[in-house]
Amino acid sequence: MKNSRTAWLLLLAPLICTSCSETSGSPDGGMDGSIEPDGGETEPKCNGHAELCERRYDEVSYPMTHNAMSNAAAGWGVPNQNFGISRQLEDGVRGLMLDTYEDQETGELLLCHATCLAGKQPFVEGLDEIEAFLADNPNEVVSIIFENYITHAQTASAFEESGLIDYVYRHQVGEPWPTLGVLIDAGTRLVVFQENLPEEAEYPWLMRIWDHAWETPFSFASPDDFVCDPNRGDPANPL
Repeated sequence: MKNSRTAWLLLLAPLICTSCSETSGSPDGGMDGSIEPDGGETEPKCNGHAELCERRYDEVSYPMTHNAMSNAAAGWGVPNQNFGISRQLEDGVRGLMLDTYEDQETGELLLCHATCLAGKQPFVEGLDEIEAFLADNPNEVVSIIFENYITHAQTASAFEESGLIDYVYRHQVGEPWPTLGVLIDAGTRLVVFQENLPEEAEYPWLMRIWDHAWETPFSFASPDDFVCDPNRGDPANPL
């Protein structure tokens, strides 16, 4: 994976860390993330907090993991994470950075980190983990950023196979982002971005990240070199 992905932990800070999401099934509520006051009425919660239901997607912060598929528990070499995708989501992560590749010999679609020799996971298997979490937690919104080295059609096919296609949100560039409550009510609780666009976009839910977000530089020789200048994306973008 390119070093640019590391920068997303900082890039998405305006979007991704005002109120880190609690996991569903918290002590004060049920598995759907709701809480029940003394009167017995259920108060809806969005990504673990009732107040987030009225906030737009671009006004909420989401913990996001870099190379989410690369994890020590599965035996990856030089892993980025301690645990796999399912555990990360259970622990409160709501954004996943994933790299997609095709095995040139078998044609299998894989999640890998730069080289599949260090570790790999079948793409559909990783998507299955996300689908299972969304199915079990109906009040949670999750985001994915793909560093994609496969075609749009291949990605779409994997989403169809895993069932994740039923959750995707389609956003029009320049339009205001909906609130988490609106996304949850509509059942469009998966926001999907990607870095590379090898062909014309045929699937509007596969959104080019730089049409919506921007980043600062990510490679520095020393702490004194850190700057907040724009790198990729337009600083006027909402994310």
